[in-house]
Amino acid sequence: MTTNRVTGRSYWHPEREEIEKAGDAEIQQLIEQQVGVIVSKSDVDEVLKSGGKVLNSKMLFKRKYEIVDGVEKFKKWKGRLAVVGTGEIPGIDSSFSSFSPTVAFSAVRMLVALTVDPRFSVESYDLSGAFLGTELRDRAVYVRLPAEAGEYAGKVLLLLKSVYGLKTSGREFVQQLSEQILGFTMKVVCPKTGKEVEAKFTRLAVDHCIYRYEDALGRVMLLLHYVDDIICATTDRELREVFFNHIRKKWAITAEGQMNRFLGISYTWDRDKGSCKASAAAYIERVAKRFGLEDTRTYATPLEAGFEINESDFVEEPTEEMITLYRSLIGSIGYAAVTVRFDVAYALSVLSRHLSRPNAKLIAAAKRIVKYLVHTKDLGITWSISPQDKESGFANVLFAAVDASFAMCKLTRRSHFGYTTFLNNGLVSWKSKLQSIVTLSSAESEYVALSDLTCEVRYLRQLAKGLGFEQKEPTLCFEDNKAAIMTAENECSAAGRMKHVDVKFRSVQESIKMGEIRVRYISTELNWADVMTKALVPKKHKEAIEAIIGSKEAYRITVTQKGVLVQYADSYFLLATYA
Repeated sequence: MTTNRVTGRSYWHPEREEIEKAGDAEIQQLIEQQVGVIVSKSDVDEVLKSGGKVLNSKMLFKRKYEIVDGVEKFKKWKGRLAVVGTGEIPGIDSSFSSFSPTVAFSAVRMLVALTVDPRFSVESYDLSGAFLGTELRDRAVYVRLPAEAGEYAGKVLLLLKSVYGLKTSGREFVQQLSEQILGFTMKVVCPKTGKEVEAKFTRLAVDHCIYRYEDALGRVMLLLHYVDDIICATTDRELREVFFNHIRKKWAITAEGQMNRFLGISYTWDRDKGSCKASAAAYIERVAKRFGLEDTRTYATPLEAGFEINESDFVEEPTEEMITLYRSLIGSIGYAAVTVRFDVAYALSVLSRHLSRPNAKLIAAAKRIVKYLVHTKDLGITWSISPQDKESGFANVLFAAVDASFAMCKLTRRSHFGYTTFLNNGLVSWKSKLQSIVTLSSAESEYVALSDLTCEVRYLRQLAKGLGFEQKEPTLCFEDNKAAIMTAENECSAAGRMKHVDVKFRSVQESIKMGEIRVRYISTELNWADVMTKALVPKKHKEAIEAIIGSKEAYRITVTQKGVLVQYADSYFLLATYA
């Protein structure tokens, strides 16, 4: 029975029987995996008398989806027992640190972009009851089972394994999963020396949720996990099966085949063409249905050109319903913007500044974004590697573009900046954000933006190197302000207008000296990052999106005696040089 939060009335859920079955299946899984032992009432009284705690628990239910013939369809209800861990006191009932790493979406996109190469097979896996296979070490936790536990309802368990809801469950799971992955070893005979050598996974220092394996036979495995969802790309399918048999010693694993869906995003592979497209269409449809915006007026842009928020717009006092609706809209849009829909990043950045005090104008603007997303739901990101890309040296090469709009915010007079980074003909990361300081000129705002891009490029270069795709040349970063480029290359006077810029932004110069980046001029009309810094009119917006999607077409690549010569607009540079 479910209670409506608005009316307070109770009603039976139309899919009640399936939900109850999901709850029964979860309890059965707890029993089979020996998650805990039932404690007698006298033992419970003894625990409470000695100052111990018995934590409450609840059963949570969620709809699960799958991709069938390229279409997202409902799969089943999933029940999950969750402990109410808010009663645990860090340092007393649990360890002080409960931090658990999760992988960034830019890392997911980079992995996909690098493995569109047909030599890789990319599949996804799910660890069934991930926390339930994780040992609970060094502490005793008592839990009272909820009413949905059937014949076990109200009984108290002394946990032997972690369950969802405990403050340290995520941390303990990641730690033990890492131990299991790093414990996998293979002995192979090196073709060059004829000696037997041992090969195993290494954990990337730049991201603790990514692992790489390579042996003397040239076999490669790349593994990435977001809690219990795993992507594994390999050049040898049999080796991958041997590895997952090793993981199955501790956890039950569901093999989902070729990675067609990961964290709510759909992936469509074309191995013959060496390409993969990521799409959030199914997610967008669910969001539109949730807010009743699936059949409404369509918009060609996410935000009206020239959209501004002024102090006079905040005269209206928001109601609780307005705040709840607005935050729900922004949160739903945010996931699309972070995963695939780069084209709404600027609009989201502008609107998300006012979560605590929305108004009718902001709510209408948020709904407009959803309507735009519905109208353009099939827009996605495609990564590809062709034989020509490999021959020309264009494959697996990172490049970027950055832009800033000076004093864009009328309320704070801070500038808005944005950047885009590309790999294998598709975006791997992007950002649209208000700068943290007030700058004094467009050159200064562009230079500060370039500093942010430099940090991102450094991270992506380290990530690519850890995955086995080291960037041999400095990463090209396109900038449309020549004064900012001169400052970055340290070609400015000590008495110039940029002498006051904080030392934290001077890292750009250091990166250029170290050969990590190269900054080159690009006209504003051709700058890919322009759409990240302002709301454009429909024609300009469409051209900007097409330029980002077709980024490779803007290049002219020529193989010369000195190396690979690339022309973009009126600029020429060497993409790679021959030894």
